Amino acid sequence: MSGKQLTQHLRSIFIDEIANREGQILRQSLANNLTPYGEPDNPRYRLSVRLSAASIAQQGVQKDNLATRYVMGFTAYYTLYSYPDNKKLLSDRTIAQSSYDVQLSPYATDVAERFAKERIMKILGDDIALRLAAFFKSYSVTEPVDDKAAQ
Repeated sequence: MSGKQLTQHLRSIFIDEIANREGQILRQSLANNLTPYGEPDNPRYRLSVRLSAASIAQQGVQKDNLATRYVMGFTAYYTLYSYPDNKKLLSDRTIAQSSYDVQLSPYATDVAERFAKERIMKILGDDIALRLAAFFKSYSVTEPVDDKAAQ
């Protein structure tokens, strides 16, 4: 499969809505990677993604047992379906983590946590897009993608 064909297949993926604010950020990251020119008019595939709840663990702890640094992680479970017949083509998961420091100001800590979540969603979006590209590179597609619909 040529690079142009691969790009056409990636651009023909409709991305389902993903719950919560983190899901919105992940969906935007996926859209930026897969369909940068907008949603496809005639999708050939549908991508469904579900996020796990955030896992948060203390990484740095002071002598008085107060955390100074946290590590946050999310798991994204994704499934690619053919469209419109809804045949499951690929189902997998990917994990991403990021860390942030606890600040003296609670607001600054909240901001650091929010940025950590955004970094994680970007990492997950990049990883899912890369995995989908690898899948399409090895997947034998029988029907050509309509160039006009993929633009």
